[in-house]
Amino acid sequence: MNVLFHTVSAIGVVAMVTDTSVIKSGNSRKAIVPAAIAFFLAVFFHGILDYMPHCYPVQSRWDVILGLCIMVAGTLMARRPYQLIVAAAFWGCILPDIIDLLPAILNKYLGWKIPVIPKLFPWHWKENSGSIYTGNCKTSLINHWSVLIFALSIVYARRRDLKMILK
Repeated sequence: MNVLFHTVSAIGVVAMVTDTSVIKSGNSRKAIVPAAIAFFLAVFFHGILDYMPHCYPVQSRWDVILGLCIMVAGTLMARRPYQLIVAAAFWGCILPDIIDLLPAILNKYLGWKIPVIPKLFPWHWKENSGSIYTGNCKTSLINHWSVLIFALSIVYARRRDLKMILK
């Protein structure tokens, strides 16, 4: 899936794991466990999204730029005790791609010669990837909308917590 959809799933993860009644303003220590949970859930959801059949509806350059802008803005907009949770979810949602895909991408576009190791995450292995390259993206469209609706539903259900998280 595109970085943008992984980013959307990370926002849903933040909404799921952050209980603002437990993490009071100024007490960042209570954010450590939810941050770890957010990180591992984001990696887990990354795998689920990559296993799902999908095309790439957003051109890769814009996808990465917009996704990174959302991640930086989201982290900076979070109040101090929640920044760790937000950053952990965003890192978890892109770390598998950084590890498995970034060296080959940098080699291709920048002409570098970074060693490319075998893919670590099984959803990036050819036999497990949901990437569709046939041009028939109807299933992908349904899956992308499902991700958006699911994440937005979580965000809506936890909107009070999200208002507390954001400055």
